[in-house]
Amino acid sequence: MSNLRGEIVRETGTKFWQTWRSPHRFQDWRQRWQQGLSLQGFTLIELLVSSVLISMVILIAWSGLISLMNMSAVSEARGMRAIELNQALDFLSAEVRTARRVNATANGQLSPTTSLEELLQNAGFDLTRLGNRGELVLYLELPTTSPVPPICPVGGPNAGAAPPFPSDFDQVIYDVRPSPSAWLSPKVTMRYGRVKDDNGIFNPCENPISSDPVADALSDDVSNVPSCPGVLTGGPGFYVCQEQNQANLLLQNQLVDDSVRQTSMVATPRLETIQIKSVADIGCQNEAMLRTRPSKIPVPYSFYNRRSTDIHQYVLDAMGQPQSRGVIRAGDQVDGTTDLESVWVFEDTHGACVQVAMPEQANATFTVVLPPENLAGASLPQALDPLILNSDPPLNPPDLDPPAVVLDPLPDPTETSFEVVTENESTVSSGGGEDSFEQQFTFEQRSEYRSSPGEP
Repeated sequence: MSNLRGEIVRETGTKFWQTWRSPHRFQDWRQRWQQGLSLQGFTLIELLVSSVLISMVILIAWSGLISLMNMSAVSEARGMRAIELNQALDFLSAEVRTARRVNATANGQLSPTTSLEELLQNAGFDLTRLGNRGELVLYLELPTTSPVPPICPVGGPNAGAAPPFPSDFDQVIYDVRPSPSAWLSPKVTMRYGRVKDDNGIFNPCENPISSDPVADALSDDVSNVPSCPGVLTGGPGFYVCQEQNQANLLLQNQLVDDSVRQTSMVATPRLETIQIKSVADIGCQNEAMLRTRPSKIPVPYSFYNRRSTDIHQYVLDAMGQPQSRGVIRAGDQVDGTTDLESVWVFEDTHGACVQVAMPEQANATFTVVLPPENLAGASLPQALDPLILNSDPPLNPPDLDPPAVVLDPLPDPTETSFEVVTENESTVSSGGGEDSFEQQFTFEQRSEYRSSPGEP
């Protein structure tokens, strides 16, 4: 009985083992396991978490790309604004270097007590010609380099009429104002004056143009006022610091990130005023009187013709040639102002010089008293010198009873050698006597001269 039970157990175990090891049995089980996995899938939470993670990765990558693009755009904008500002400064400095006057007119110059508005108004300039102007920054007088016709030619501006005043130079005025809608805010600098051609020459027959934009996107920050050892003009966005004959141009740019970038450049006029020690002989008996001392600013004068004949007055230009002749009738009085660059000369009807109107020092007020012509004698005493400087109060010529004398002629000039050097935007003059009159020379020029009596 026990043997039979053991046989049954062995037979049953063998069959089970054989059945479990059967390949068909294993394949069926694996298929059922795989089918269970395929039917299971991802849960909703897993899908949401994975979506959030993927979205965060994409968002971070996109934000980084946008930041790089913005940084590139800001850098490019700053570079472009820097280029535009430098171009504007180059244009401004070029005009300053070619100007004959900077913030000065024939009637005065800029000072801590004289603003640009007052300077232009005293010179007779109508400020309404500037249009909707802002803060005045810079005034220039650019000399005419082309011939000025008496009548403008047919086919051009102002045909058949005289060239607009002034024709021998151009008045250029810069101001800074709020930007119009077509230009980048907050401020823009505008130019008033004639427009030059491609060769840098303006037509004296053309009318000046107002509100011509030069640079926009200038700052309106009133806290960025630059320090200036001289006279400061302008306003936020564009300042000019003038010290003697140098103009420091300062442009303040409003960048895209609201920061302010200041760019500056110092410019000096190339047309320097130098002293020449001899002048051309224009036929005056007292030719030596044409030599005079320089004046820093224009000075008013009065000329009283107490002779019985007329007196001619004219301006002696830089080359010693008479310009702008006028007549002072016998017994008449003429009030005028000396010019920074020219000498007033008075001669009688025979062409003999009787007076030179040029002050010896700045801020001097003087009165010219011409004695009668029919008497002769020694030189005038100092109190009755024809150029009475710093008289306070000025002498009253009608109350004067000058002695019957005339001026002694100055000694003829002796032969003198001298040299004029202009280089690196500076001017040097050496040699000659202590008397002189003013002349202008262009940049980078070296010349040697020798003067002799009666010769230029």
